Amino acid sequence: MEFQEESHICSRQAKECGIFREYYITMVKWVSNTKTVVRWLNRPQNISILTVCETTTGACSRKYEMTSDTWLSKQNEEPVFSRDGSKFFMTVPVKQGGRGEYSHIAMFLVQVSAGFFLWFGFIPSCS
Repeated sequence: MEFQEESHICSRQAKECGIFREYYITMVKWVSNTKTVVRWLNRPQNISILTVCETTTGACSRKYEMTSDTWLSKQNEEPVFSRDGSKFFMTVPVKQGGRGEYSHIAMFLVQVSAGFFLWFGFIPSCS
């Protein structure tokens, strides 16, 4: 019974988030009794989408999207959630001029599509 419910949630989630069959679920983590965080990865492994989902309804929202011209090296990183589940932290790449990209810790708010670098400013949402 639980497996069927989870399959139903994943099916509804993919439809609502605009993620189609060419994406794989590579990580699922419980945030609370009613919320999960799910990472979707496309077949070439150069697009990763992080979603937070309400497991009782199957509704989900995109929280962060990473893209690359080549294979993503940080596709297995799990976000760290606050105790109340209202925000999460993870490292994200930031372009540093001609020096390439460097990872910085960012805080994301679950209720809105926005994130903030802990010392550096606003991260545009992926809506």
